[in-house]
Amino acid sequence: MISGLELKARTQKLESEQAQRIEKLRQTKEKEAILAARQREREAQRQAEAQRRKQQELEALERAEKEREEWTEKNRGVFFNAVLQAVDADDELAAAKAHRYCDKIVLPSTFSSQLMDLDAYKNGALLFELRLPAPHGMRSSEVPSTSGRSSSPSSSGSGMRTTHAGVLEFSAPEGVIALPSKVRECLWGPGQSAAGTVEVRYKRLEKGTFVEFQPLSRGFHDAVGGDVKQVLEQTLMKHCTLTVGDTLSVEHAGSQYVLRVNRLEPEPAVSIIDTDVEAEVVASVETEDLIREWEAQQEALKEQQRRNAERLAELRAAREREAQEALELVKAAEAEEARKEQEAEQMRLAKLATLEKLRAHREARLPPEPPVDSDQPAVTVAFRLPEGARLSRRFPLSSGASSLFQFVDAKWAPAGGWEAELDLAQGAEGAQPYQLIAQFPRRVISRPSPGSDVTLQQLALSNNELFNVEIL
Repeated sequence: MISGLELKARTQKLESEQAQRIEKLRQTKEKEAILAARQREREAQRQAEAQRRKQQELEALERAEKEREEWTEKNRGVFFNAVLQAVDADDELAAAKAHRYCDKIVLPSTFSSQLMDLDAYKNGALLFELRLPAPHGMRSSEVPSTSGRSSSPSSSGSGMRTTHAGVLEFSAPEGVIALPSKVRECLWGPGQSAAGTVEVRYKRLEKGTFVEFQPLSRGFHDAVGGDVKQVLEQTLMKHCTLTVGDTLSVEHAGSQYVLRVNRLEPEPAVSIIDTDVEAEVVASVETEDLIREWEAQQEALKEQQRRNAERLAELRAAREREAQEALELVKAAEAEEARKEQEAEQMRLAKLATLEKLRAHREARLPPEPPVDSDQPAVTVAFRLPEGARLSRRFPLSSGASSLFQFVDAKWAPAGGWEAELDLAQGAEGAQPYQLIAQFPRRVISRPSPGSDVTLQQLALSNNELFNVEIL
């Protein structure tokens, strides 16, 4: 028989295993849902990409159709386009066959009948636009034609090199185009041979009315001088077309000069067959580079001068600040000195006032001076000061010896001025003490200490007694 504990344990185990199976089933369903969502997302992306590509193809076809219509309209109902393998043409052989040989190409013989069927000859001389194939992933119709001023070789805004040419003859093998050196240089650069394929389009060009040339190096103007018109006419007679960015080789007096087409009117590519073209030759590229270098140097010099001026202004401002600070310090020192002098003067005046008070006080303490005709016993005492001055006064014989010193204190200004006198009067530490000395007979009278004063009668002073004030 199964016990209750064993039954409970089995029940818990079954419940745990069932919960694990349910969780595993849930996780599996979640993974399947995630995979399905990712699959739907990838499928939506593929459909969107396919739709985008289809839209791009439709747009490209529309652009190509629109471009074809525009070319056909510009060429008066003629549209001719081909991609051919490029090879080098023999310039000497071409020169023997035609006057305007420098930019004349050789096309396959089948092209003549095709162009005749298109009635291209109604537009005059057969002229063509030549360009290198569009970059990978870009249709030729997506690359704009040459317009405006550009550098040699001629190129469109995307970097595709483009030029124009006439046709020499239709004798090239099928799928091949023979290019003269001038055309090769405009497409691939100076001294380069034909390489790869070239896209050829029939194009009706307007007759040119103006061209601006620019020599690539210095010396052309000096070498040609007044013959520039004749030299340019001889060169242009060897060409059928001009394209902005093209380079032409001009021969004069045994030397070769390379000129670049900078500007054309009325369009960036023109025909120069049976038309009068006004030509202008501007300063050479090398000269312009030198001018730009000189201008850059001048700008750098101006910038350096500006920086130097700013630095000088900063130094001047710093010096002015230092001078102002020094001036303020001097003013502050002068103000402090003036304050100290004012305080000293105030102190001096205060001391003088104090001295006057002390003098008045000492004189007030002196016993009254007896008149000459007074019956009061008195003596006249003279004092010779250290500076040689003499003082005299009558004193009652009953007055004390201290009165002699009080009189001298009140009248004498000792050496050192009134300040020494004030110190002496106030009994300041370091004040000059003195004593009174009689010569005949010699007697010395010192300042009596408080409580020890004696009368003049006790000192047995005689009338007209003379004392020398002797500083101790």
